[in-house]
Amino acid sequence: SIEEFLEMYNRRIYDIHNKQSDIKFMKNVDFEGIYILHNKSKCKYYVGKSSKVFKKVERHFTGFGNDEIYSEWKTGDKFFVNMIRFDNSGYKSLDLLEKDMKTQYDSCI
Repeated sequence: SIEEFLEMYNRRIYDIHNKQSDIKFMKNVDFEGIYILHNKSKCKYYVGKSSKVFKKVERHFTGFGNDEIYSEWKTGDKFFVNMIRFDNSGYKSLDLLEKDMKTQYDSCI
């Protein structure tokens, strides 16, 4: 769920150099790829690509991405997220991967 994702994204790790818990763990493992946001309440999908997928998904649900997604989520719609790493996808182009996923997720299953 998005709530679980946001909690995980905001987890911090301790930096021994400055002796503070100020580094978001997920920043160290972010990746280039595709995200699929499923609005289960409205039975629709949003597919996008990013060089930093975790950061992009986080921005959608903190009001700095797609206004429609954020509005639907803030009014109570239930969302789930799936992500695909480009480097493990078997595709030669991120654009082609995104295009195929948009075609595949055109309607709610």
